[in-house]
Amino acid sequence: AGVLSLIAACGLVYFLLFPNVRKAAPFRGLSKIPKIGKLIERAMDAAAPYRCNKMSIAVAILLSTITNILFATTIWFVALAVSSEPPTFVQHLVMAPIARVANSAPLPGGVGGMEFALAEMYKSYAAKGGVIVAICYRLCILFVSLIGWVIWLVGGGEKMQVESEKADDS
Repeated sequence: AGVLSLIAACGLVYFLLFPNVRKAAPFRGLSKIPKIGKLIERAMDAAAPYRCNKMSIAVAILLSTITNILFATTIWFVALAVSSEPPTFVQHLVMAPIARVANSAPLPGGVGGMEFALAEMYKSYAAKGGVIVAICYRLCILFVSLIGWVIWLVGGGEKMQVESEKADDS
């Protein structure tokens, strides 16, 4: 997955830096691959408007990297709190993005993919408690969300939302 992601990222950067790549024979060959070709063309169409604004791409990559590092750090802190011998921080930098992808699987209730992925990856590092770490992480997320919900309620969020919708209709 990491190698494929790296290849895709390099391809995207190449496409953005060299706009005429769509006319090249290798790209035309890629776009004819069944099922994948249409996906590649759609990705190129989606990336095309950003070709002129390379700074926004750099900022997006930077923000994405920071987000993934913070996600891994949060899971590592949770692991330090609830596990007797958690994997190292660097190992969490590997596990967290994979768990995040597994979390995006459309499962009933949206719970299960990350827990399963963390449990299996913890096993691969000969560590215990991957499911407990994942569940405690979810509880942390719910607690932070609860704080935001209370602030929204106290600040008159529902009233502000209705007023915003009325202004949009005008």
